Amino acid sequence: TSCTGEKRCKPENQLTQEDFKHAARRRKRQKQLAEFMSPAGDMYTGMQHIQLMEGVRNLRQNLDQLSIEVAIVSAGYGLISESDMIAPYEVTFNSMKGHEIDAWAKRLKIHHAVEKITSNYDLIFVLLGEKYLRAISLPLTLYEDQSWIFLAPRSCSNLIQESNPDAFIMPLSNAE
Repeated sequence: TSCTGEKRCKPENQLTQEDFKHAARRRKRQKQLAEFMSPAGDMYTGMQHIQLMEGVRNLRQNLDQLSIEVAIVSAGYGLISESDMIAPYEVTFNSMKGHEIDAWAKRLKIHHAVEKITSNYDLIFVLLGEKYLRAISLPLTLYEDQSWIFLAPRSCSNLIQESNPDAFIMPLSNAE
């Protein structure tokens, strides 16, 4: 899934894209924001994220053998786990032009991280909007024993199908 602009807390001095360009600077700024740090799964408060996490919690409670890992495409941190501690930040792919998304996602190594984490699972759900799909740099490697389900805008169906013809696409709009 993707990060959201709505976060649990929004201090005035939250991290910016400049802070993510230098690891030492990011660490220093995170220390300044220590009181606002929280696990990524709890940081985002956008409706899509809230509903996703509610569904994940229900599955985890009712299907104790099921291994579910939530990975979040963050325009600040890159690909992160729901348990990663993060500071509030104001960076989004939604405000970037295509070439900016490509360059920033490459810097964050998002494609590589997605390929690495998804190789361990047999069922992968991808819940991303158009600009965040661009950030993961399709196509992704699909293995024979994997099933991929993309929940994405109808406008992205051709992009997904052309790059990953074996993936299942469920077109969704914001309302859905």
